[in-house]
Amino acid sequence: RIKELVLSFEQGWSPNAADWCADEGDFGVLKLSAISNGMFYELNNKSLEIDKLPQNTLLAKKGSVLISRSNTPALVADSCLVRKTPYTSLVVPDLVFCLTFNLKTVEPEFMSYALNSSSFRWLKTVSARGLNDSMVKVSQKIVKNWTVFIPPILEQAGIATYLNIKTKQIDCNIEQLSKKIEQYGKLKQSLINETITC
Repeated sequence: RIKELVLSFEQGWSPNAADWCADEGDFGVLKLSAISNGMFYELNNKSLEIDKLPQNTLLAKKGSVLISRSNTPALVADSCLVRKTPYTSLVVPDLVFCLTFNLKTVEPEFMSYALNSSSFRWLKTVSARGLNDSMVKVSQKIVKNWTVFIPPILEQAGIATYLNIKTKQIDCNIEQLSKKIEQYGKLKQSLINETITC
């Protein structure tokens, strides 16, 4: 279970923030949209107009796994790995859990992929509770009791490396196709403009 694999399981804090993204060197607080489809989008944050953070403020750090505890049923408990040190100090909000795993037994990259598998998407949805269907939450107790089947640490690392390579190749293909779609769209519009004259 998750609770037997983590060194820390913390919940963040949501201070009042501006509507714009934090500049490098400033403080920011993450939006829920910073966690999306297993990816960490550090620029999805709000600037904090303060000179100093309260002591023991929870920050997003390289190697941490973030899990949103509140969202729509389809997105609740979305999770991601912070793969590199953020460009500036980013506060973890109160609607996000921050997990640090024992590196002797868990490879964070593998855990991130496991938590974003289709079987876990189902578990996340059925674990959520709420007063209405539009916004639900998962509790710390429930997440801690999720069961994750993990192979030996070296096998985890091998699986994570394989998935990193393959997903990067797919992302490159998607990017190339997107560029082609954009080019065909421009070609189509050009054809229309040249054919239909005023």
